[in-house]
Amino acid sequence: MTAETTAATVLIADDNLSELEALTKVLEKAGFRVLPARDGEEGIAQLRAEAVDLIITDLKMPKVSGEELMKTAKALRPDAEIIIITGQGTIDDAVQAIKTGAYDFIEKPIKKLVLLKVVEKALEKQSLARQNLKLSRMVEELRESHALVGRSPNFLKLMETASQAAASEATILIQGESGTGKELVAEFIKDRSPRHSRPFVKINCAAIPDSLLESELFGYEKGAFTGAQSRKLGRFELAHTGTLFLDE
Repeated sequence: MTAETTAATVLIADDNLSELEALTKVLEKAGFRVLPARDGEEGIAQLRAEAVDLIITDLKMPKVSGEELMKTAKALRPDAEIIIITGQGTIDDAVQAIKTGAYDFIEKPIKKLVLLKVVEKALEKQSLARQNLKLSRMVEELRESHALVGRSPNFLKLMETASQAAASEATILIQGESGTGKELVAEFIKDRSPRHSRPFVKINCAAIPDSLLESELFGYEKGAFTGAQSRKLGRFELAHTGTLFLDE
């Protein structure tokens, strides 16, 4: 089990109390937070009260069946994965449940290793789906900004890293060949940072002679040298509390 999967919250609904207790112990020992429910009705009450990552439910229960619990779960917690517990004679029902949205089913008697493996795979699928949704939203934001658009894995990884960097107060180094969009990445970081409404000051260091670069960066006072007719603010001062982009 990974650290991500073991931190998940799992709802278990089963009217067989001995089986419910056994499943709860297995998953708690594996590091999961478990919400036990003694029937489908109690399971729905848990779903209304708690956010869950995974639902494990028996199909045949009094009051509210596993099928009804699954339908309610799809409405209340649409991103939660569902695993069906099935006994002999209900495998066809379990297969039908998969067709309507369940991740998988486990036959009784349930083996510990089988249970943990199916749970792990279901949570991995959920994690990938959440990551894809996050990246898709990021791409849509980029499309709307008309700045950076792409779908390649490397591009999406760059955007994810840039989004994480935006919250930082650290100095950020953006590397890449000329023309690859380093300035656009810098603007993307600025727009998503706490400094987004503050100055964004750019300077192409390579375009300024060495003898003038110091004056451009730090400014000068009136009369500091021949020809200094007035005070000039440097780029560092202009970018104070905002973002300074030193290109090249």
